[in-house]
Parts: sequence; structure tokens; C-alpha cells
Amino acid sequence: MTRLIYFSAVLFLSLFVFVEVATAKLIRGGGRGTISLQTEVPYYFVENDRVLQIEGSVNGRDFDTFTAMSEAAFLDRNAGFGISTRTIGGGSSGISAMPSFSGKPGSTKANDCNGSYTPDDVREIEDEIEFLINTGGSADNISAAEGRLSALRTGTPCEWQLTQGDDFTAFGTFSMFFDNPLINTTIEWTISGNGIEKTLTGSINTDPDRVTEDGAIGVGEVVLDALWEDLDLLPGIYDISVSAMISSDAGMFFREQINTSSESFIDPIDLQYLSGFNPEYDAWVARKEAAEKAGLPFDEPEPQQELDGYVMADDFSEYIAPSSSLFFNSTSFLLGDNPPEILRVLARPVEASAPASSALLVLLGALVYFRHKKAI
Repeated sequence: MTRLIYFSAVLFLSLFVFVEVATAKLIRGGGRGTISLQTEVPYYFVENDRVLQIEGSVNGRDFDTFTAMSEAAFLDRNAGFGISTRTIGGGSSGISAMPSFSGKPGSTKANDCNGSYTPDDVREIEDEIEFLINTGGSADNISAAEGRLSALRTGTPCEWQLTQGDDFTAFGTFSMFFDNPLINTTIEWTISGNGIEKTLTGSINTDPDRVTEDGAIGVGEVVLDALWEDLDLLPGIYDISVSAMISSDAGMFFREQINTSSESFIDPIDLQYLSGFNPEYDAWVARKEAAEKAGLPFDEPEPQQELDGYVMADDFSEYIAPSSSLFFNSTSFLLGDNPPEILRVLARPVEASAPASSALLVLLGALVYFRHKKAI
């Protein structure tokens, strides 16, 4: 009987341990790694007074009008990092529903959930495995190398975990936060699964000292602060993803696509020099002649007849127009799609009230005491 009482006490106390584990949010062991291409995609925000319309020729397209950045903007394009320039590396989507170490204020290596790898990383281990097999390497060494290859492809797995009834804070990396009042950024998180889909408004963290129970949130990272009443999810496994819409009325976004390895697979995009005619010059001449004909004063300054600038063009010198808006989604990838991250919703354990819990503990203690005293 004494053993039964001791066992009951241990079982009861273990319920409290279960409750503590169930309320953790960022759980390692279930995430997804992604391949990282050896690429860079810098984006440049060019204000309207440095955006030109040039009539010229790009890849044989004569006397067409192309949107270009001025020579001054081209020379300054890398000077305003965080204000006018942001870069996505590794061929990624530039945004993630999981944190990773970004080096930004507040970001820590303990948060590194976005396991990624390059083709060279894979090849190095594959060559090692082949060498071990061909030279009679031990089964343990081969198994260890295969384990490292598997771990590399899995990345550093994480998943979000939520207990029913709890509010939920999630955060993830974001490479494209322009800390610029001229640029608007809208963040949306999507949770879907089990016949449910919810779209929730997120934000960008600007607090270098923001810390949650799941780690510090870096400046410029995307954040979801959701009340349970806005979630109201059934227990189960859900997909969670995040997207960003960036836009501005004050300028245009240009970009390059740069292969940093001979084994990268993206089509390069370059900023190519263009010299041509200023279409605004003809319009100015027409206004001047109309004013003179009407006997009206005309004091508009004469614009340049010829303009020089830089346009976006691909590997075949095909012109690519800049845009006043950009869209990024954590499930997109330069060469395809990324899987969404995982959100696991747990049923809330049945918890006794505090008075009832205390009473039960007292009762169990009394039973143990009197049983022990009787045995003596």
C-alpha cells in the first residue's frame, strides 16, 4: 500500500511537469532545413528625383522608353544600407516564420532555427562518404558521416508549439526591412490546417531590447502577437507562414541577381548603362512653342536633351522594369517553393484548482505519514 501511495504522489507531481512542458513555444526537433544557393540579390530603393525616363535602345529595342536610375543613384546605391539598400543571400525568400541568427541587435545564436546548407556543403560530405566506402572505412565512420549529411539537410529543426487558451508570440527573420519613413511595409501571418485558415496582421520589431520566453527578437524581424481569441484553434498540426508587402509612392525598387559561385543556378540581372534621349525634352519644346504662339511668358528651365542612367537587364540583355512595390513570402524560393513551418496546438491539460491541489497534497502527505507511523 505504501508503494501505491508513493507512486500516486509521484504521478500527481508529474502532472505539474507536463503542464510546464506543454506551455513552451519554440520547440526544437520538428522543423525543416532548406538548401541555400550561392547567390546574392541586392535591392535598391531609388527616390523619384533620381528615377529617369530614357528613350534609347536595350537589346535592339530602338526608340523605346525605359525607366532607369540616374548615374548618381547608381554610384550611391550601396551607401544607404538599411535605408535604401537591402540584400537577400542564399537564394532564400528573405523572410521566415522561424528565427535565425542574423547578427542584428537582439538576435542570438540560440535562436538559429533556419537550418540551411549549400551544394558545396553537401558535396563535401558525400565525397567523404564515397572515400570511406572505397577505402574500406569503418561502418561507424560511414554511419557518422551519413548522420552529419542527414543533420545538414534537416537543418536546425524547430517548430512553434501552443497550448489551447494561450496567447501566442511568434517571430522570424526578415532581410528586407528598409528603415525608411518613405517606405511602407505590411506584415501578414497565415495559419492553416484542419479545415481552418486564418490571416493575422503582424509587425516589424524595432525594439533592440525585446526579449520573450523563446529568446530575444532582433531589430527588423517579423513578429506575430496574437490573442487566443483571434486564434481559437483546435488541437492539431498547422502550417504557419509569413509575408511582407513593401511599397512606396516616393520611389522605385531596382535589383540585381548575382551568382557568387559557378554552380549557382539563377539567371543574373545586371544594372546596365544606358544613354539616350530625354522624352521630356520634346514635351518642353511643345509647351514653349505654345506659350510663344499665344504671346505668354515661358520661364521653365530647359531640360537636358540627353540622359545617362542604368536599367535592369537579364543575362540576355532583356529589359526588366523596376517596381514601386515588392512582395515576399516565406513559402517562396528563388527556384521553387519552401514548405511552411509547423505550428503544433496542444489540448490544455486538465488542471486542478490551487486549493484542490494543495488539499490533495496535504492528504497524500498525511496518508504517507500515518502509513509510515503504523509500520513502525
